[in-house]
Amino acid sequence: MWKSFLITTALLCTGGTIFAQKPTALYLGDSCSLSGFGQTVEATLRRDGVEVFAVVDRGAGPYHWLKEYQQFQSDAEYWEKTGTNERHVFSVRTVPKIDGLLREANPTVVVVQAGTSLYGILRSKRRNPEANLLEVRNLVELMAREITASGARLYWILPPHTHERLHPAELQNRLATIIKSIVESNGGRVFDSKRVTRYSAPYPVNDGITYTEEQSTDWARQVCPDLLNFIGGDRPGYRQPFTPLTKIETTNAIPVSLTPLTEVTTPASR
Repeated sequence: MWKSFLITTALLCTGGTIFAQKPTALYLGDSCSLSGFGQTVEATLRRDGVEVFAVVDRGAGPYHWLKEYQQFQSDAEYWEKTGTNERHVFSVRTVPKIDGLLREANPTVVVVQAGTSLYGILRSKRRNPEANLLEVRNLVELMAREITASGARLYWILPPHTHERLHPAELQNRLATIIKSIVESNGGRVFDSKRVTRYSAPYPVNDGITYTEEQSTDWARQVCPDLLNFIGGDRPGYRQPFTPLTKIETTNAIPVSLTPLTEVTTPASR
């Protein structure tokens, strides 16, 4: 099934491979990655010699990716990209499950940019708070175990800061603590995006969570040095990049508008 979505290809790195052995990254993202964030991370990894399989679904989270749960349709926006193929469409009938993606991509590292959908679970009125907490823990643990059992390492990018009238600071910190504890106990690393972002645009005039294209790109530039360091570590031939960390603050009262999508599969640019 996965072969109908992506074609596995070798990356031709025009800038020169900087890894002694070329790693492969499976990148899973939610709506945050449909802006400049996902495109910047994907392009930076490729530039530095990492082969990337990117699968991004608006609203995605563990329910969408884990085989233990039903198949989901993406009916909002969906993006996938390999070295030679790219598709950016309004919807797909079935969001790929992570077990199939892991078999097909055989990644060195899995990058998960997600977490926004988990706020809703923590605040659900259908269960008591303890049951909500347990549900989130189970979802993250299942993701972490699925990834590490494949032999890949896990790097989880937490959501950026959201307006605290939408998601209180205590809720944001609680989710970050849960994910960090589970990912690190499975040998992975977490990037706490709240350290470098701050949503301060008016709410509810704005949605409280969407960053502009420029802000999303700046956020990605803060993540990439740490991510590349995690992928490369002390490998011979690895060049550690450096970008000073600066807090990105929203100042625009108008949320970013996305470019209209088409249903046509187009070759990816190199």
